[in-house]
Amino acid sequence: MINHKLKFLYTHYPKCAGTVVRQHLIENYSSGIDHEIEKVQYRHCSLTTTLDRLYDLNKEPRDYYMFSFCRNPWDLCVSYYFFMRDKMPKHLERIGKPQNIITKFCMQNSFSDFVTSDFCTSSYDKIYTYNGQFLIDFVIRQENLNDDFNHVCDVINIPRVDLPIVNSTEHDDYRTYYTLKTVRVVEDKFKREIEKFNYDYTQY
Repeated sequence: MINHKLKFLYTHYPKCAGTVVRQHLIENYSSGIDHEIEKVQYRHCSLTTTLDRLYDLNKEPRDYYMFSFCRNPWDLCVSYYFFMRDKMPKHLERIGKPQNIITKFCMQNSFSDFVTSDFCTSSYDKIYTYNGQFLIDFVIRQENLNDDFNHVCDVINIPRVDLPIVNSTEHDDYRTYYTLKTVRVVEDKFKREIEKFNYDYTQY
């Protein structure tokens, strides 16, 4: 999302509570939103696509406050799997669309199968980097959503807010789904997120 009036942009890392932030900004600050970028895979548009849009408009990206989201990768993978296994199939049925390759896989395979598959992958480069450089000014931690988003509100000069919980998935504590092998697989796949944001397996 880009908002030219409030001079911010954000990139949405899947299953990191970005939906509730997006809804709040759309509902309350639609003036200034770049509708062209909204047409391009709007929920999870890459930082490269977002910044290239600014360059196309002859705007300086550093005039915009850039924020994004993160979440404990082991928790994120569980949430993503159950979302694709349980919630997304029902949504696709409701709107009359066929199941996609990811929902089919998750519906037919275990969480361990998902973790070791190519469907379980980091979005670090797509969401946080441009030409290999990490350019995000501030990253909202899913586990600290309200306080971190209110910091963003202060920076872009809009009122603070208590955000509701939306788009959540139903599952047990993420640690109950892992084996020693799959813990290490996620650690390897999400190494940069783990190091950048100081996550570990036991940290919720």
